[in-house]
Amino acid sequence: MTAGQASGTLFPIGTTTVTYQVTDASGNTASCSFNVTVTDNEAPTIACPANITVNTDPGLCGATVTYTTPVGADNCPGAITSMTAGQASGTVFPVGILLLLIKFVDASGNTILAFDVTVNDNELPVISCPPNITQNNDPGVCGRTISYAVPVGTDNCPSPITTLIAGQASGTLFPIGTTTVTYEVVDASGNTAQCSFDVTINDNENPTISCPANITVNSDPGVCGATVTYTAPVGADNCPGSVTAMTAGQASGTIFPIGTTTVTYQVTDASGNTAQCSFDVTVNDNEAPTISCPADINVNNDLGSCGAIVTYTIPVGADNCPGSVTAMTAGQRLGTLFPYLVLLLLLIRLRMLRVTLLLVRSMLLLLTMKHQLLHVLQILLLILIRDYVVLLLLTLLRLGLITVRGLLLL
Repeated sequence: MTAGQASGTLFPIGTTTVTYQVTDASGNTASCSFNVTVTDNEAPTIACPANITVNTDPGLCGATVTYTTPVGADNCPGAITSMTAGQASGTVFPVGILLLLIKFVDASGNTILAFDVTVNDNELPVISCPPNITQNNDPGVCGRTISYAVPVGTDNCPSPITTLIAGQASGTLFPIGTTTVTYEVVDASGNTAQCSFDVTINDNENPTISCPANITVNSDPGVCGATVTYTAPVGADNCPGSVTAMTAGQASGTIFPIGTTTVTYQVTDASGNTAQCSFDVTVNDNEAPTISCPADINVNNDLGSCGAIVTYTIPVGADNCPGSVTAMTAGQRLGTLFPYLVLLLLLIRLRMLRVTLLLVRSMLLLLTMKHQLLHVLQILLLILIRDYVVLLLLTLLRLGLITVRGLLLL
């Protein structure tokens, strides 16, 4: 064998030419050759770490991942291990799944690849809402236009999306009451966070109401009052749902009594604010009462009496209103003795009094010069007048033309 390797020896990877030569005794030679080719079809080996799954580092859109860098082995020397994709150990891996390709090439060109590094974003985004808002309604409006700083969420990873999921947008008209406004931020990994605040609008505007003018009427014929019709006031408010009710007086179309009745209406809105108005309805009783007396009565005197006891139906007045009082203003009460001669005597005595007074006056004129006699006559005249006055009063009392109480008052 002039080249190559002996049979049974370890041939290297590749092609080895084996040459044999034969030489005879005379020195003549001949040779032959053949190639022994050894192909390396044994793949190299490499042990990668298991797939790695970690959460993001706080405040980072990724995580620092450390792993043992794999080194390949082969049946032949000269194998090279290199990373062809992914990131080196100790670097910040982004959120998501990152395929690490580890290339191991031996002398024959065999390769082997990979493991995955997964970084999960489990960090919630952050959002902060403004404080609660409390305002009164805009004048004449059932609500108030409210502007607020719209919250914008933040996240450890870029591009979170903030949306309004409840309530109303800034710059819109918020109704009376409390409206809860809620915003939500969603990051690229689907993590969410919410914040809420209340917008309270108070209705501090009173409703309005206007009553008709005061009303004055006369009573209806035969009625102790008058049917009065008026336009019932209806309140108005900046918000719907106000209720108007009569709190005093009488409804339109009813019979109002004699006198003055104050009618009051009150309007109450949905928030409990109130307003009132009032007007007076005055009914005057201009209807005179009625009374009917019996017909004139003519009778003869009772036997042995200077008159006659007369009975008649006492007239009772009627009126459109209760409380009327009927009283006798002249004449005699029922069942008393109606005189004839007594009246005649009274007239005679009155005439005599007149004659006496004339005589006394004449005498006074004649005796003017006699002072003392004049004084005496004046006293006599006063006595005479007193007696006739007493007689007159007693006669009137007997006839029932005056009462004892009236006599005492005199």
